[in-house]
Parts: sequence; C-alpha cells; structure tokens
Amino acid sequence: MRSYDLTEIAAEKLRALLQSHARIKERGWATSKVARDYYDLWFLLSNVDFSDSNLPGLVREKEPIRDVEVNSPDDFFGSPLHVAARRDGDQQPRFIVPSAPDLDKVLENASRLVRDLWA
Repeated sequence: MRSYDLTEIAAEKLRALLQSHARIKERGWATSKVARDYYDLWFLLSNVDFSDSNLPGLVREKEPIRDVEVNSPDDFFGSPLHVAARRDGDQQPRFIVPSAPDLDKVLENASRLVRDLWA
C-alpha cells in the first residue's frame, strides 16, 4: 500500500497553518480545518520522532509553491490562527477522537514540539 511519508504529512499540516494564516490576513477568514490541523500536528509530533528529519527544510521548500513564508515557529501559532481554531471549538476533532486533549493543551504541546524541531 502506498502512503505519504509522515514527515511529508507533518510538513503539509504546517504549510496548511501558514496558508490559513495568510487567508485570514487577506480575507478575514479561514477554513474550518484549523483546529483539526493543530490536532493532527500535535498527534504526529507527539508520537513520531522527527529529530532526524529535515521538517523545517521541507516546509521551506513548500513556501514558494504556496506563496507562504515562515520566519520562526511562532508563525504557526499566531493569535489569528488560535482564534480560528477556537471558533471551531474542541468539538470538531474531539467528536472524532473523544479522548483527545482540549485545544489549549494541544496548542501548548504542539508549539513546544515545533519549537524543538526548529531549534
């Protein structure tokens, strides 16, 4: 069975957050997938060792293709993205995985894990 590499999936989740942030700045809104992207990213980074991957480099390769830019890990966790994620509430991802932690815990842990990878 063919599937995407987990590093590619994590890079796409990060890219999606950058693109959502750009849409919020341009249009004032983003899709309702922001909370799910955070949950997916948190789950991946919590369960897979990416320390030997070049995840930051892979995300940077995607920048010109999607017209986004990352300057620091903070770009994935800005206030407009948190607002969009909270707008969806905890219900969306937790409806699918009831044992998932609340959104604040996910944001806190995902932010720390991304910063560690960018260090």
